[in-house]
Amino acid sequence: MEVSNTALRTALGIGISAIATEHFFSASLSSPVTVKELKQNPETVRQAYAVAIIMSLMLAIVLSVILKNITPVITTIVILGVYIILYERAIKGKKLLPV
Repeated sequence: MEVSNTALRTALGIGISAIATEHFFSASLSSPVTVKELKQNPETVRQAYAVAIIMSLMLAIVLSVILKNITPVITTIVILGVYIILYERAIKGKKLLPV
């Protein structure tokens, strides 16, 4: 079975952008659980995740241009949304999942 060029670009874009976004957050922040338990300074947390957001979006845009495929940007935006929700819930001292 031959994989199409479009499918390969889509898979590559999703995989690289997902892994990179997670790594940028991991490199610049404590985990949401640590933020919640240690009651870290909200502004410090937000500044750190702003750096991760910028780096993630820059990489996703570059990947999208190189691969001629929008999936890296879409994947990154979805993952960023999840991370922002988790960190904001942690800053407020709430459960990480609203269940």
